[in-house]
Amino acid sequence: MSDLPSLSRPARLVVIVLAVALCAMLGAALVQRVLNPDMTMQLRPGEQRFPVSQADTPTHDKPNDVGDLMKAIAENPNDRESLLKLTELFMTAQNWDAAESFAKRAAVLDAQDARPPFLLGVILHNQGKHEEAAQSLGKTIALHDTAPARYSLGVLCIYYLGRRDEGLDHLRKALTDAAIDPDLKKSIEEELNKAANPAD
Repeated sequence: MSDLPSLSRPARLVVIVLAVALCAMLGAALVQRVLNPDMTMQLRPGEQRFPVSQADTPTHDKPNDVGDLMKAIAENPNDRESLLKLTELFMTAQNWDAAESFAKRAAVLDAQDARPPFLLGVILHNQGKHEEAAQSLGKTIALHDTAPARYSLGVLCIYYLGRRDEGLDHLRKALTDAAIDPDLKKSIEEELNKAANPAD
């Protein structure tokens, strides 16, 4: 396939118009959610929360508007940061299929970037593909071992895959991350205490 930048000006305008139309279709669903970029995805109602972004995931210095991001990708299909930002926006809107598509495109551009498989893990979990989600999170940990990835995989193993011991091991290892967020640390400690005292 030829790169979009090599398309004629009228063809590129059509791509941009389609991108703007897509933005309009998302409309109200995105407006409220985009206002809160530090979102998390519910893993188990009322209990664990699946962090969406790795510590190094925020894509600053990039537009936050879907139309602008689609335009940026139309002009440069290899713009990984815009692909990741779009992935996060579609995740916020709970449009899992679109989020998966953009995350996979970002993953192809750099197999050493831990962010796409992390986001894919969250997406796959929310699509009910728990084993695939665990595999994707495992790839993340192999590339960049962080508390959010370990926590996400640990909770997935304990509550969705029936692999309690493996999950608890991931939670313990998450606590060794020097950069762990205090709130996440508290959640992990609560999970470990609950496992140690199941009758509580």
